[in-house]
Formats: sequence, structure tokens, C-alpha cells
Amino acid sequence: MSIIEDPRSSASDLVMHMDPSLVGEVLRVANSAYFGRRSIRRISTVEQAVATIGYTGLSSIVLQMPFLSILSGDDNAFDRHAFVRHSLTVAVLARTVSLAFNLGDTNTVYVSGLLHDIGSIVIYQYFNGEWNLINDLVVAGRLSRLEAEREVFSLDHAGIGSMLLERWELPEPIVESVRLHHSREDIEDDENAYITWLANNMGKEIDFKRDLEEFGVFFDKQREFLRLEMPERYLLKHHVELFERAHENLRSAEEFLERTSEDT
Repeated sequence: MSIIEDPRSSASDLVMHMDPSLVGEVLRVANSAYFGRRSIRRISTVEQAVATIGYTGLSSIVLQMPFLSILSGDDNAFDRHAFVRHSLTVAVLARTVSLAFNLGDTNTVYVSGLLHDIGSIVIYQYFNGEWNLINDLVVAGRLSRLEAEREVFSLDHAGIGSMLLERWELPEPIVESVRLHHSREDIEDDENAYITWLANNMGKEIDFKRDLEEFGVFFDKQREFLRLEMPERYLLKHHVELFERAHENLRSAEEFLERTSEDT
């Protein structure tokens, strides 16, 4: 992601850092119907594929793969599209708010936002019976999803996710941000955890069928949320550009996810 976002980088720079699975996925998408490549000469080099997909599409692929490679099965119990979309949204919003208000570490909150719900994948993939029990409790209207997870496991997906990331030896600020993204009362003065919590709640408020159509609608909702949560801070004129970039990134990613899901 650092290479993708570096304006000085080239397709060759990216290729040097791709593993075989990522190369295969990039070539698959570049040759998919979304890019009109089913009936003409196939793309055979990664450089060509990157030029065809563009950096926004490439970002979406990079962000999807760590999650989708964990998931298996073709049932409807897990909405992969919604999961990747929300994870990406929280990451983008966390980075945007961090830059706007100079809070936390921008890279840390971006990764924390991306990984904050990874505990849900662990539950779905490896505790299928418990996953179904949690769903039953939620559908019955007895408990919220968090309450149901705590009822079944004695901890929620945030705790489970942080345990996994700790086992993976990710930096402690990321582990803590994931662990606390539903626990505002325990965050205290941890800016990274606070931004991750904030972005998660901001992301949940977005109506992807309406808010991404016009930047004004998207920005007004984000600005109002921040005004209520952080009344002592103000979004200034130059901050609008940060949210414009976030809006465009989310629109492009959503379109990419919609189109390429047809070929998955």
C-alpha cells in the first residue's frame, strides 16, 4: 500500500513486491469481463495488468486478499462484499481523520481500521456452530451481535481479533486498537484506538446507495458526526480535500467490488 500511494512508484516497483498469489489475482481481474478482456488478446504481464486495472483497483485487490484467502465455502452466511467494503471504509476514514486532526499515527490507524473486524472471520471460519448460534440469538432479537458473541465466547470479535494479531506479532498499537474498537470507555488517551473506534462508527453511518452519489451528502454526514464527537475541534477548508479524496477512493472501490464480484 505504501508503494501504491507513492506518486514516484511505477508498475515495476509494485511487481518486485508481489507474491505469486497476488500476481495471479491481478492477472485474473485484468482479464475479466469487467475490463472487457474476454474477447480480445489476453494480458500476460503484471505491468500491463496494473496499467489496465489502475491503482485504485489494485488497492482493492490488495485489501481484499488477506481476508478472502482466509474464507472458504460458497454459502451465504458471510457477506464477503460487505465485510471488505466496511473494512476498507474504516481504514480510509481513520487515515483521513488522523491527517485532518493530527491524531495518532496515520499508518497505524489505517492498518487497524483495515483489520478491526478480523475476529469475525475467525469466528465464521473456525467456529461455525458458534457463528450460527450467535446469528440465532441476534435474529431472535434477544441480544445485539456483540452481546451474543460475549454470551457464546465470553469475549467478542474485537478480543478474538486482537489475540490473532498478537500471535502474528503485529505492533502493539495495532493490536490494542483492534481490541478496543468497541470499547470507548477503555480507550482513555490512546489516540490510535480512539481514531479506530471513531472511524468504525463513522463507517457504520454511511449509506452506500445514497451517500457516495454526491460528495456534499457524504461530507455533511461525516462533518456532523465529528462535530458531535469532537466539538472542540473543527474541520477547516483545506480538510475538505482530504474528505474529497476519501470519497473518491470509496466510490472507486465500491464500483470495483461490485463489478469484479460478478467474476468471482
